[in-house]
Amino acid sequence: MSVYYVPNKQTELYNMSEFETGTKKINEIQSEIHAREDFCRKELSILKKELASYLGSGITIYILNEEGSLLGVLNFNVNHNVEDRIKYVLISGICAPAPSSGSGTKLITSIKAFARSNDISQIKLSCYDEGAKEFYEKNEFRVVGSKIVEDSDDEDSDDEDKKIKYDMLYVIERGGKKKRRTIRKKRTIRKRKSIRKRKSIRKRKSIRK
Repeated sequence: MSVYYVPNKQTELYNMSEFETGTKKINEIQSEIHAREDFCRKELSILKKELASYLGSGITIYILNEEGSLLGVLNFNVNHNVEDRIKYVLISGICAPAPSSGSGTKLITSIKAFARSNDISQIKLSCYDEGAKEFYEKNEFRVVGSKIVEDSDDEDSDDEDKKIKYDMLYVIERGGKKKRRTIRKKRTIRKRKSIRKRKSIRKRKSIRK
């Protein structure tokens, strides 16, 4: 299952080797999204009109079936947190109509690979549906914040019009388990050396007294 990207000025800035160069244009993808009533399933987490609007900016990747129809679409941007000096992927929207045959997971996996190959440390997104939250948790995202939001612009909306917004985060692990074990080992060695050094200093001070 290949993942394609739509070339633009932003894609020229990054290593896009995790994807294949696509031939579909943004307006073609938008038209196909609008044409399928169930493209974003029950639209509990994102409306298909929202997804289509996001494609006008950022980077868009997608998966096709054998007939060349869309199996899934994901749009994202690469942002920088100046204070923490962290570069991260912000997923604006993702939809994979049923039956997706794993296309949603494939899109998420490819974004993780893109982040690693471009030295990006985090992937962030927001979702509103419990089912979507569980999907991302299965893909190693964790909830870092949540709040109740209105589901409409109606000021008189009742509790049934409210939903929970989940802010989710995936942190890129670099070097795998072997590297993490090496880092922990080095920290332990430094800690032991520091303890021995402090003991040695205290011993010398004691002798001088």
